[in-house]
Amino acid sequence: MLRGVVEVGPIVEALVREHHPDVAPSAACFFRSVYGATVLQRQFKTRVLLQAGSAQWPRVTPAQDDGVCMTHFGYVWSPGEPPSVDALRAGTLPEMHVWLAEPQTQTLIDFSAGDFPAQAKALCGYDWPGRKPPRVFCGKRPPCGVVYEPHIQAIKFALALVPFAIPGGDRILNELVNGVGGCAA
Repeated sequence: MLRGVVEVGPIVEALVREHHPDVAPSAACFFRSVYGATVLQRQFKTRVLLQAGSAQWPRVTPAQDDGVCMTHFGYVWSPGEPPSVDALRAGTLPEMHVWLAEPQTQTLIDFSAGDFPAQAKALCGYDWPGRKPPRVFCGKRPPCGVVYEPHIQAIKFALALVPFAIPGGDRILNELVNGVGGCAA
């Protein structure tokens, strides 16, 4: 596992609770990723890139797949679809997921992976009989059946939100784009 990720999880949760106590669980991935990047870069000198787009985790095992049930739950970057347009009009995130990537080792870091089962239940009424994702996923390759698909427009959208949604967002955006002292861009 990438140095610092385990230690950062509780710090990230504390920052989200402190600065965004009313954030909807479906939007927490954005805040966790931004704060996670900030802490990893500042405290651990680990350069990370904000990623955004589509992501899905299998909610059933292959043995549980009956050929009819919904096998995966996730978020699909679909900015032109009516639910995403409605979300934007309401001032919330469109359907998308936000995570991090460490480019040197090509490691994915998702501080919200563990939320997928609860969100499947809350948003769609789906149980999660299969293997649950870890609270924080950190790895070079996602497990079998897991998909993370970054989209450049989603990444630009997420980066554009930082100055407006995060205290000190202008400085944090600069750090996300250019790195922090000791983190080469």
